[in-house]
Amino acid sequence: MSEIRVSLPTEQGKGYHIDLNLGLFTLLLLLLIGGAIVRSAIATRLDGFTIDEAYHIAAGVSYVRYSDFRINPEHPPLVKLWVGSLISATGFHLSNLRPFGDKADERSFTEDDVYFNNDFNSVQRRARIAMWTLNGLLLVLFAFAVRRTFGPGVALGTLLFLAIDPTVAAHLPVVMTDLPVSLLSASAVVLAVSAFQGWAWKDLLICSLALGLALATKHSAPIFLIGVEVRVCHSSGGNSSVFAGTGVGLYLCRNPPRASRCRSSRDSGRMRHPDSLHPAF
Repeated sequence: MSEIRVSLPTEQGKGYHIDLNLGLFTLLLLLLIGGAIVRSAIATRLDGFTIDEAYHIAAGVSYVRYSDFRINPEHPPLVKLWVGSLISATGFHLSNLRPFGDKADERSFTEDDVYFNNDFNSVQRRARIAMWTLNGLLLVLFAFAVRRTFGPGVALGTLLFLAIDPTVAAHLPVVMTDLPVSLLSASAVVLAVSAFQGWAWKDLLICSLALGLALATKHSAPIFLIGVEVRVCHSSGGNSSVFAGTGVGLYLCRNPPRASRCRSSRDSGRMRHPDSLHPAF
């Protein structure tokens, strides 16, 4: 039988401590996340695509089908690959890739495919399912990260706050990188507390995985390396080599080799006239 133990404050003022076994914690966790998704589905049922969703969806499908990353290369591909895998597997007409003259040309190409060459209502329904699944899994990861560092009571309280937050509800189904990178980066920073306190391989690997996934989600994720860096330096006694190593890593993340971002004149194509671009949906 499941048990909940609550320790009252001690004379030293340590505060309350709630101890839940893993099974009960997981059950409450899944109920909270399920409720958050249901609330999000009801609250956003009349919402259309945001301005970037069609762009991300078509880019993700092209990544999956052609292993070609010329569309939206400035953003890491994790979210786009996740959604593109489901959309591609369940049916999506993607035009043959061609050279693009500029970002407006890329958007015109992707929006034509999503809005005119496919049933965009069907595409949106499938994309929402994919993002609810992804963000639900990331909420599970974040909750277990908080549980490992601060205990189950703090983890469930934090998750409850996220579940009732209207901004989180609005972001749960959209094909954007903001919520995934926030959850992954927060998980990495929280896990760093225990990882660099006990230096256990398991904690270090989980923290590294969360940080790596955050870096694969959005170009702004390297800033969270600072949070991890602070914890590492605190644990290592302020070793200057750690600061230097992280500084080099941040530079490489934010300034990749110029050759990787340049396109040859052969691939750049001709720029389309602005009058040929339809308005963004």
